[in-house]
Amino acid sequence: MYTSIRLHLRMKLRQPALSSDFPGGLSEQQIKMRCFKAAFNTAMQHTDKFDLLIYEMFFYPGKVIAERLGIPCVRQFSQPAWNLETVRDASAVWKLTCKLIDMQVMGKRNAAEMGMPGKTLIDSVLNGRPELNVVYVPKLFQPKSESFDEGYVFACPPMEAAVTSHAKIPYDAISYLLAL
Repeated sequence: MYTSIRLHLRMKLRQPALSSDFPGGLSEQQIKMRCFKAAFNTAMQHTDKFDLLIYEMFFYPGKVIAERLGIPCVRQFSQPAWNLETVRDASAVWKLTCKLIDMQVMGKRNAAEMGMPGKTLIDSVLNGRPELNVVYVPKLFQPKSESFDEGYVFACPPMEAAVTSHAKIPYDAISYLLAL
């Protein structure tokens, strides 16, 4: 299943061969870099349509985009959050992985074209912190959780037993239900 999805995505990414952004014959790394830059360019084209930018921490140009558009931003972590304390104790393999991600999606040319020369994933996550960071990991599972201030919201349900009320939801009275 994973292989078929991956191949399907790869084919989809290579499909727009007529576009100047995606000429035919690109390597997988070139496609990743083009996609990263295309996301940046797309966001920069929407100059007056949005009030807030929400971005995943791996798309680290997010804060730069929000600053250039003059709008606030919220960064989300779909894994444990990073700060100086957690990075200080990170393994060499983890740090090398971050550098490889930089090379795979950003590259020096993209960074220069985006006006972000010298920016790296680790630097951006640690030093480009927005006011609000939403972490989709229970605080109980966050390494060094005590080192994160109120600018980090751990948005998972608490691990303690849930307190429920005696009120019942009248499912039989619901005509239409929208689940997102």
